[in-house]
Amino acid sequence: MKRLMLCLLVLLVACVFSGPAQATEGDEFTTNSWAINSSGNLLPSSSNAYGVGSSSRYPSKTYGGQLIQKTISTLGTNVSAPDVSGSNVFITSANSQYIAIPDLLNAEAGQIVILIGGSSTNPTFVADSGNFNLSAEMSLNTDDVLILLVRADNDYVEIGRVNN
Repeated sequence: MKRLMLCLLVLLVACVFSGPAQATEGDEFTTNSWAINSSGNLLPSSSNAYGVGSSSRYPSKTYGGQLIQKTISTLGTNVSAPDVSGSNVFITSANSQYIAIPDLLNAEAGQIVILIGGSSTNPTFVADSGNFNLSAEMSLNTDDVLILLVRADNDYVEIGRVNN
């Protein structure tokens, strides 16, 4: 039941912050991840994706100013400041000691960051202080979820949590 609730929460967040996107010239898409259908909607794709417009450019991580989740990343052991530039969803690992996250590296305003507890062995901890504005501190034990909105660099606000 807890896993179902977790999946539903992640799906809900994805639906709220996404939806059919209209492509215009100059928009970019990640190779082997996104495509445009005949209606101009942005869709996941297993085929090669492409940019819209006359010039070919390197893939971007944004579409229409909204950050697109590319991958689910696993934080390494004892990582205290994850780089969130390449992903929006992170699963923590078992740590060899108590680990607190004081900051998110390379965060962009408007980005949604989802932290999921991957282990209860010395779980990763996020305090309601410093850069984080939370409803309460959170220890990310197995399957716990913390959803954050990046308001600005060093300004992260909790928009949801699941304590499993």
